[in-house]
Amino acid sequence: MASRYTKKNFIQPMRKISYASSDLPYVFKQFDNIDTLADKYYHDVTLSWVIMCANPQYNFEWQIKAGDKIRIALPLNRIWNEWGYNEEI
Repeated sequence: MASRYTKKNFIQPMRKISYASSDLPYVFKQFDNIDTLADKYYHDVTLSWVIMCANPQYNFEWQIKAGDKIRIALPLNRIWNEWGYNEEI
């Protein structure tokens, strides 16, 4: 499996993602991690930072506990448009 550490490191600034009806509520499970969720929903493990931006109540991934309800912001095009990107990253 790929990892966010296999590519060039690029630290993203924390950005706000507005709520949308297309967002997916997700209950974090015991052995979940943000990388695998990014791979599952965005098909790119390096986009784990987008999940963290959608959940600003957490500063670090390890603060998310099993049973916590987080938000997976979908679709990605909406996020890129909201942030002013003209094309998909």
